[in-house]
Amino acid sequence: MTLFENKWPAILLWPFSIIYGAITVIRNLLFDTGILPTVKIDCPVISVGNITVGGTGKTPTVITIAEWLLEKGFKVSIISRGYARESKDCVIVSDGKGRISPVKEGGDEPVLLAKKLPGVAVLVDRNRVRAAQLALRKFSPDVIILDDGFQHRRIYRDLDIVTINKEKLFGNNFLLPAGPLREFRFNLQRTNIVWMNGNTGIETIPRLPKQIKSKPFIYAKYTPVKLTDVNGNKSKPELQSVPVVAFSGLGNPDSFKQTLHDLGARIKAFIKFKDHHFYTEKDILGIEETFKNSSAKYILTTEKDWVKLPLNFSISAQWKYLSIKIEPLNRNDLQKILIFKQIRNRINIKKNNKTLNE
Repeated sequence: MTLFENKWPAILLWPFSIIYGAITVIRNLLFDTGILPTVKIDCPVISVGNITVGGTGKTPTVITIAEWLLEKGFKVSIISRGYARESKDCVIVSDGKGRISPVKEGGDEPVLLAKKLPGVAVLVDRNRVRAAQLALRKFSPDVIILDDGFQHRRIYRDLDIVTINKEKLFGNNFLLPAGPLREFRFNLQRTNIVWMNGNTGIETIPRLPKQIKSKPFIYAKYTPVKLTDVNGNKSKPELQSVPVVAFSGLGNPDSFKQTLHDLGARIKAFIKFKDHHFYTEKDILGIEETFKNSSAKYILTTEKDWVKLPLNFSISAQWKYLSIKIEPLNRNDLQKILIFKQIRNRINIKKNNKTLNE
């Protein structure tokens, strides 16, 4: 994300952004006119995505929505592309009964979703229509959540939720590769709900694009939950004045660094890796060398990074990961997800059909 905030690289890359933007406009036009078909799945679909690359809190938002739907008594499946995984075919990352695929087979975010949501089937496939149809056949969900689905327009969705980082918003407002935008901001008119994640108050939000001003909003904050070590021992995230070495390969690693600052940790070193980075033995040794030379007490990382650590490499109890959850400032706002009649009606129809067939 730093590149996008640097003026000169962004200007140099701007011509490529024009080409990229033209491609996205043409592609969206083909879907809008029906030339490229949209497939309607026999199940309500809620898409959770973003319009910028990295760091909008999309994955914890998916977890929050799935947990809330489960509390409501709905059976949920999650469909994802499984970015950066080594496998190519459709993979059932979790059948909701305990078995979870290795991270290189299922992808870091889907594996994290599977670990955080026991009882939820998680599938990955570049062809997400195929994955959704497989989920229907094998798991009969009441609702399918399409992870990172805003740009994946081949599946008809009953509800589009776009996550936005409250602090970064749209960066320098340039399209890829000169900026963080995956498509033009006017396409935000496709969304039904804007989900704003961040740690600052609602009153600090700057002017927003007109395309989303009239949309329903859900404001949410990041809340640190617990620290967990390699042996599974859990503790409260009490880090006031504690010296730490930290590392992260998130889309926005600075958000993790800021969280540690907010907890009062004394960060002796912070090591950044690229998004979706799979850690190697060399990485581990390098982090430990930094730790030994730092007089720090712990080595800290995120839960998403933790699932990518090599399983065959021994690490000490000083290694811990910080669990964070997304909490809507007003939990009742989650009802906005079900106020859309097509969602509620399709769920009721599906439940009634299941009852008749039993």
